Amino acid sequence: MMDVLELKDLSDRAELLREKVVNKFCELDLVTDIIPDNMQPDDGPIKLVFVGQYSAGKSSLIQMISGIKTEIGAAITTQDASVYPWGDLEIIDTPGIETGLRKDHDDITYGEIDKAALLVFVITNEGFDNHMGEHFRKLAIEQHRGDHMILVVNKMDRAPKGNSKEQQDLLREDMEKVIKPYTHEQLYTSFVSTELYDEAMNETDEELKADLLYESGYNELIRNINEFVKEKGVTAKLAQPLYALNDCLKHTTVDENIYESLEKQEELLKRTKRVYNAEKEDALEAIQSETMGMQSDVLNIGTQLANSIVGTGMSEQEAKQEMDKASSNAAMTVNACASKVENILTTMIKNAELNLSEIEHSSLARDVMENNIPQIWMNNENERSNYNDITEKLSKAGNFLVEHSLKEGATGVFSAGMKSFSGTGVHQGILTVGKTLGFKFKPWQAVNMTQKVAMFGKVLGVVGVLYQIYQFSRSKEEEEKHQREMDEARNEIKTQFQEWANKAYGEIGGQAREQVALLMGTPQDNLEEEMKYIAKTREKMEAIQPTVKELQDEVSLLLDELEECRG
Repeated sequence: MMDVLELKDLSDRAELLREKVVNKFCELDLVTDIIPDNMQPDDGPIKLVFVGQYSAGKSSLIQMISGIKTEIGAAITTQDASVYPWGDLEIIDTPGIETGLRKDHDDITYGEIDKAALLVFVITNEGFDNHMGEHFRKLAIEQHRGDHMILVVNKMDRAPKGNSKEQQDLLREDMEKVIKPYTHEQLYTSFVSTELYDEAMNETDEELKADLLYESGYNELIRNINEFVKEKGVTAKLAQPLYALNDCLKHTTVDENIYESLEKQEELLKRTKRVYNAEKEDALEAIQSETMGMQSDVLNIGTQLANSIVGTGMSEQEAKQEMDKASSNAAMTVNACASKVENILTTMIKNAELNLSEIEHSSLARDVMENNIPQIWMNNENERSNYNDITEKLSKAGNFLVEHSLKEGATGVFSAGMKSFSGTGVHQGILTVGKTLGFKFKPWQAVNMTQKVAMFGKVLGVVGVLYQIYQFSRSKEEEEKHQREMDEARNEIKTQFQEWANKAYGEIGGQAREQVALLMGTPQDNLEEEMKYIAKTREKMEAIQPTVKELQDEVSLLLDELEECRG
């Protein structure tokens, strides 16, 4: 059985856990850009740097430890060290020391050594020669790198007695004069054969494979590296990104303060909506009363006119004067109604402004502004811009009114605006309105004199005939005909005024109700959308908590294992 390099195993598990968090956040529609991009420490990946004699088999040793297929000898002739990403770790193969091929190789090697968390110094079974011994002592003792170093003796298959304990003891004794004051235990000296390891990996016979693996010294090397990592606290670097990952999960944990904030925001929206609804209902009731009263008054004017000019012996000239007078009275009645409706709308806005201002300056509004919902709850672009869309709709309401409802001659400007209560999309401000509405109706075309001529001419013609009948005819048949014609004339007048009354009622009432719906109904609809979003957010928070708790437990478990590895 092959031992596992704990540093790589822990690093891989941390990365898998990070990926799991990302996937879960995507499933739950949570913000993912706060999650670390990888599980490397802030100062970059943990680096394992391999140094030593260029012919000692560093590249083969890297393959043995990591499985990375390096180009054997590539680091000798390249200008820079070869860097191999290994999950969230990084392996660096230096050109070697005293290669004799490039004068700057030693500088490159020592430059990479400064970045090492784990320094693997590799020599062959022949031990230290004078030059390599000098470089080892310079590195381990003069530069104080011995405390971060593992000494590996490769190519033990070429030693006279192979990779046996006897051969290892002989080499230890020979190397002691070079490594002093360090001991082999302090340097975690390991004896390996990358050739025997390769043979073991290609062997199908499990028993022979186990023997070759044992002789290769692979398991002993891995155990020494694991002990080094534990003793030197290398895994502590892995804890940093794990703590960052845990912080992301903490942001998704819902406490009572967030729920309380949601409730306050919801209550503020309800109060605001109630203001709009109350003013809308009052305005609609008043508009209905005024327009119905106008409709009745215009009809009465027509009825009185019909009764006054038909069958009363009035001259045609007098009848025409009465008709003009009645038409003028009807027009004044309609215009007076339009003016009253305009006042109703202006009052509605002023009352709404006053009540909304009180809400805006309430202690509840201040509490809402001071408490934010974490942005983590809004992931996709549509969701993040949801409240901005609502704000935009409300702020455009005033422009819509100006463009589509205010008529020529209007002097006032209606303005509406809604700001977010906080950076999370809940409104910060309350709808405010202009002091004047400037609402004007179109002239009531139904009472235009040019439109009266046809009807009046017809009625006057009947009146003229009726005069003659009234004066010269006394037979029963003629009187009955006379009565029918008078009734028809009266009905003609009443019908015409009824049409005028209905048209004025429809025009004034319809325009006014449109204004009320725009000014009070549109904000209500948007507030309703916002309350639905808050409800959705609350449900979302409650739904994800079990998953978040499970992820937090996994992070805590891995952090505990890292702590154990630190000794």
